[in-house]
Amino acid sequence: MFCTIPRVAGRVLGYALIYAPSDVGRDCVAREVQDRHNDPEVLVGLAHLYIYGLIRIYRRAFFFLDYPMFINPWAVKNPKGPTPLISADSSPRQSFDVTLEGHARTRVEPGVSPQDLKDVMMGRDNYRCVFTNKPDLGSVRRHVVSVDLQMLHASGGAVDLQVAHIISHSLTADVGGMTRSARDKLQWASSAAAVLDRFAGIEIKSILRNLDVHNPLNAFMTSHDPHVRFDGLDMWLTPSKARPLLVN
Repeated sequence: MFCTIPRVAGRVLGYALIYAPSDVGRDCVAREVQDRHNDPEVLVGLAHLYIYGLIRIYRRAFFFLDYPMFINPWAVKNPKGPTPLISADSSPRQSFDVTLEGHARTRVEPGVSPQDLKDVMMGRDNYRCVFTNKPDLGSVRRHVVSVDLQMLHASGGAVDLQVAHIISHSLTADVGGMTRSARDKLQWASSAAAVLDRFAGIEIKSILRNLDVHNPLNAFMTSHDPHVRFDGLDMWLTPSKARPLLVN
């Protein structure tokens, strides 16, 4: 397995019980631990799934690097590389997009490029960073978005916007990295989507059609510094209680 030693496995499973994303996820972890408590190899496999099937999909690079990776379970990097390119058969469900965003421009057709996705996201997010509300520099220069230059200067100027993904890694790929015995006993963990469903209580297939991470529902526009903090789990979004379809 990828550096998941017993001491780290115990720590991960303990934190999984304390800080589970949902009660459903906590109950699943508790049942798995109870059912496998006499099988250390499978317990290590469970911890491995939690790291690489749940935590990793939201992460894009190393963090908390004051400890080596073999000691610190949160220093996780996607072993399969960066977020995959958009596939020809991946397209978000238009009705769901339009319901949430109120605009048909949130639809991305099959076979589009990352630039096409960025164009869609720019229009949806009004050419501004969702965290700072600063406008996109290129859009200001092309007069795509109108701004008060005096107010813009006072607020620190425009910024180069980037597409940020909420889930950054493939949901369809096999998590991998477990021993044959652990894999045989944890056959339900066929993909990161299955792990997310079981440990977090999120049926991601009902949100992202074809489990396509390039769905506009899984992305937003931001500038470099907030993007880095968001990808490092140092900053996050929570549902708005006042307006259920928005986030804070």
